[in-house]
This record gives sequence, structure tokens and C-alpha cells, in this order.
Amino acid sequence: MRAVRESAWLNSSNSLACCSGVMPMPVSATPRMAAGWNVRVTTFDFEGKPGIVRNFLAYEADKERASELVRKRVPVHEGELAEAVAEVGADELIGERMRPGDVRQHG
Repeated sequence: MRAVRESAWLNSSNSLACCSGVMPMPVSATPRMAAGWNVRVTTFDFEGKPGIVRNFLAYEADKERASELVRKRVPVHEGELAEAVAEVGADELIGERMRPGDVRQHG
């Protein structure tokens, strides 16, 4: 066993470790782009008050086209309102096993 002077041992405790056990995470300056939309279809009663609300995921990045896609694929009756209300990321859509152009009831 090699003898180490006490002052060398004390000085080494004041220095930082040469490497970290944590891998740095990349940070993106670009905002997350929507891959799709949560589209809400609302039915109104005879007084014009919102009644039944149905939610759908539409795998379409454009807000207007996502609403139109739901209107084409889901029975949306006269007097009902279909509107894209929230952006949805690709990770959620892929997690739902959806592909571009798909519409699926949500929630």
C-alpha cells in the first residue's frame, strides 16, 4: 500500500469530480408543433344551452382541417358544433395507435 501525505488527501476533497454520472438533456429552442387536435362536438338544447359534449382526437396538424375531418367521419348533426379546442402532440396520438388522418373518440 502506498503512503499518501495527509495534505494531498485533504486537497483532493476540495476539488470537483472530473465527470458526472448524469447525462445532460438536449434543450430545443423550437416550440413543440401540434400533430393533431382535440375536437369537441357540442349538442345544444332547445334553449341554446350546451348539452351533450363528445371529444375526439384528430390526427391532423391543421386546426380547420382537423374540425372538418371530424365532421366528415363522425355523425355531426345540424345544430351541433364541432371545434378544435386543444393541440395534441404526436406522442399522445401514437400512444393511441393512431395514424395521420385518423379520428378517434376520446375521454
